[in-house]
Amino acid sequence: MFAAASPPSFEILATFDYSQSAANAFASAINDKGDVAGSYGAESGAVRGFVRLSNGRLSGPIIHPDEQDHFSGINGINNLKTLCGYYFSMKNQHSFLLSGGTFTDITTIARETEVFGVNDAGNVCGITTHPDAAFVIIGGTATLFTIPGSSYNLADGINNLDQCVGFYVNEPIAAGFRRDADGTLTYPITAPGSPSTTALAGINDSGSMVGVMVDTAGVRAVFFDPSGRSTVYDYPGATSTRFSGINNKGMICATYDDGNGTHSFIVRVRLRQ
Repeated sequence: MFAAASPPSFEILATFDYSQSAANAFASAINDKGDVAGSYGAESGAVRGFVRLSNGRLSGPIIHPDEQDHFSGINGINNLKTLCGYYFSMKNQHSFLLSGGTFTDITTIARETEVFGVNDAGNVCGITTHPDAAFVIIGGTATLFTIPGSSYNLADGINNLDQCVGFYVNEPIAAGFRRDADGTLTYPITAPGSPSTTALAGINDSGSMVGVMVDTAGVRAVFFDPSGRSTVYDYPGATSTRFSGINNKGMICATYDDGNGTHSFIVRVRLRQ
């Protein structure tokens, strides 16, 4: 007989907002140093990107120079501190990489492209519109893909093995997926107790995955260890919790909601034998 593995433990390392006047801070991704990339809602109604460095310092607002509609968000960060994000111009959505102060637009054959994740090689993943699909760009080659029978697909995070995770909708089910570098798709990935609503947002090089699930208790963060076992997490006192990225040191960036808005936090997960 084999003893059941003990559930992992979670330790809150930091909780933060972008500023007192911008209480809606959405952490999107975290690199191995602990730098967190995300976006926040300004009092004016605009959306702006930001980076929270591992020492707690916050960058200034990150705005694409061609933005015209007051929306510039940051979705991903790698270990070289290359950022990926999006902006709106003439009511159309565009994506970019930002490295060393230089913006480089990312496009596919689709009318609109939004990049959600970037790895250390500069390979990215995301979503396209017209055609509607998830996509990866690996080694400069863009590949669009969908889960059979689905109506919506989004690739949300990519690791250094070029594995990406995300979610798809096949009414009435929303479930997670993993795409390996060779194109192999693993789906549906769901958490026990939430067979119809599980979304994956991040994956590290060990294969640990994070995301969100919905059950009778509401919107809750979920962690999958490399074996596929899942553990649900709720930020203390929050009305909802979402994991959005995980690095190779077990640090997870996340958000939670309470009566004062949306806030970001960092938690460390430790696996137990």
